[in-house]
Amino acid sequence: MIVEKILKSRVVGVKFHENKTYKLGFDTGCGTGIFFTDIIENEIEYNYLGKLEALNRDGSHRGWNKHIIINEFTVFGENYKNIETTISDWDMYSSEKFNGTIGLAYFKSKILTLDYAGHKIAVSNNPIDYEKLFICI
Repeated sequence: MIVEKILKSRVVGVKFHENKTYKLGFDTGCGTGIFFTDIIENEIEYNYLGKLEALNRDGSHRGWNKHIIINEFTVFGENYKNIETTISDWDMYSSEKFNGTIGLAYFKSKILTLDYAGHKIAVSNNPIDYEKLFICI
């Protein structure tokens, strides 16, 4: 398998206008597919649509998000335009600052290999050679 990109610490580089790249956390449970935090809010181009309420699991009020449309970004060579998402205060979701997260919606056409011990993600267009793997059933 030829690996196109190896990423450390489960982060994914997302490229915006002027070829600026920001690291987003890789989150297989990211419901919106991608969201950003106020850490990079002034670094990305977007259109503001309004505000959305963020809720805790119990339904109580957590805070307010900015409802936005991202003009354009690129991840693993694929370009996306006019993506509707949110910008949140980073401290609503974490005790450590982070730029946002990206989920599986942007990896549907890729092969992902997770190396938990090495804290790496390999992303490829090539199929897996199952003959070279230990398969657990």
